[in-house]
Amino acid sequence: MSKIDNTYDVVIIGAGISGLVCGCYLAKTGMKALIIEKNDKVGGCCTSFKRNGFTFDAGIRSLVGCGKNGILGKIIDELELNKKIEITRSPISDIIITPDYEIPIKTNPLETADILMTYFKEEKKKIEQFFKLILNPNFFYLYGQFNNITFDKLLHTYFKNPKLKSFWRILRADTGLPPNTTSALADIMLCRGYLTDGGYYPKGGMQNFSDKLAEKFRELGGSLMLYTEATGIKVINKNVKGVITNKKSFIKSTYIIAACDIKKTISKLIGETRVGGEFINNIRTMVPSASVFVVYLGLRRSFKNILKKCCSLWYVPQYLKNYEFNFFKLSNISLGYVICVFPSFQDYDMAPNGKESIYLYISAPFKTATFWEKYKTILSKDLINRASNIIPYLKNSIETMEIATPQTFYKYTYNYRGACRGWAAILSQTKHQLISPQAPIGNLFFSGHWTTSPIGHGGVATVAHMGRCVAKLVYKNYNKKGL
Repeated sequence: MSKIDNTYDVVIIGAGISGLVCGCYLAKTGMKALIIEKNDKVGGCCTSFKRNGFTFDAGIRSLVGCGKNGILGKIIDELELNKKIEITRSPISDIIITPDYEIPIKTNPLETADILMTYFKEEKKKIEQFFKLILNPNFFYLYGQFNNITFDKLLHTYFKNPKLKSFWRILRADTGLPPNTTSALADIMLCRGYLTDGGYYPKGGMQNFSDKLAEKFRELGGSLMLYTEATGIKVINKNVKGVITNKKSFIKSTYIIAACDIKKTISKLIGETRVGGEFINNIRTMVPSASVFVVYLGLRRSFKNILKKCCSLWYVPQYLKNYEFNFFKLSNISLGYVICVFPSFQDYDMAPNGKESIYLYISAPFKTATFWEKYKTILSKDLINRASNIIPYLKNSIETMEIATPQTFYKYTYNYRGACRGWAAILSQTKHQLISPQAPIGNLFFSGHWTTSPIGHGGVATVAHMGRCVAKLVYKNYNKKGL
């Protein structure tokens, strides 16, 4: 571990992807930077864990935007992470299985378009036009045209076939939000990522990706403290002065970047009375994104010669309409969808030889710990039943099983209501940048998926991009003051 003292140019709270990326860029400028993290490892949602020889990624199924012109690809290049970690790409990122079709999402988006046009011949022209729209690189055009309408309205404008509309609804289904509430712009950007630059996987799993970022941060001169939780931010005359930790220490800092839950930062670390005004009102009324329910399975046999190689299979036994877009119905949960993820298909070392590491997940609401204790076993069995429709021999192959509920994700990330994508990308929350990276308190900045933008929907690439942007803001301010 790097040598730690108690005075820094900048302290970053949270060693998730956004905090790590932000720290790397600031350390690269020569600023004296410290990242503090409450857990025993870095990464936030982008972590992995081991059980009985199997390695499971906690919450990220694959990376998007790692190509030469992608958001994450540029960051990887600028920080020279490609010298530290191998990132592979699956020729097929996802396979969507509906009652009538099996649609692979291929590396080349035009191949995916051709497959859709084969299934929906009568909509060929509209499919071509829609792909042209999604691939349009002019963000300002997209913003002007689609930031004020819902994704479902956009689908109705282009398509007539309800099954084709359902395909597009499915492609952004893991947001956990009905498409008649979400921003068309946010969903366009999400679909673009999946269709044009998705399916990447870091060798060694998601934890290795986060660990290599932390390693780079240290190499650039940064300091990292694990098992260290921020319990307060000292503010004098509306300017931050430092961070108080659970180790009863005070770390003096000119700048503080909260790369962690924004509501907790304001209410617990600073105090709402110190902030006040419109900013607090915005925070109070904002709606978080959905959380997830995950079943991790270590399988005693290999499925590589049984299933097609991909990052994940999406099994959707019913076509999704707006009024059916409820993923969590305990009254009839067997009718719901499931996403099956295969880390050991991308990296054989994620499971013992001849075995597989997989996990099953769905979007899920944030409920009490008592609720999840009562229903997690029922729901986990149901997800296994759903997945068994597309994975033969699944039930008889289970050697190890772990379950994570929204409460689990809250415990390890402190994300408000266990949210996995920050604020929900509903229309009212993407029309304007409601939450600025620069706080209404001097030298305090926010980074990660709790700062809002029209793009919405969070994700590794988005939070990494935000970390890079916030680093630029802080360094510009630092230079301007001649510190």
